[in-house]
Amino acid sequence: MNCVLCGRALFTAALSVPTRNGPMAYGPKCARKAGLVQKAGQRTSHVQKTQPRPGKQSLRAIAIQDNHTPDLFQGEIEC
Repeated sequence: MNCVLCGRALFTAALSVPTRNGPMAYGPKCARKAGLVQKAGQRTSHVQKTQPRPGKQSLRAIAIQDNHTPDLFQGEIEC
């Protein structure tokens, strides 16, 4: 099977159009150039905000509740 536009040999066609004379096969690049197949959209990464799980405490809440660890610097530090 060969591409109709460029004549390149194809293992599997990106698009096959049935005609009276038999199916016409298009390769992936030629099908995109001819406007027969839409270009694949770009995948973008995104950060998703999540809600805390019920019953779980945040690290900040745990740090505030920690009364067993003494402060590293007691009082004010002057430069």
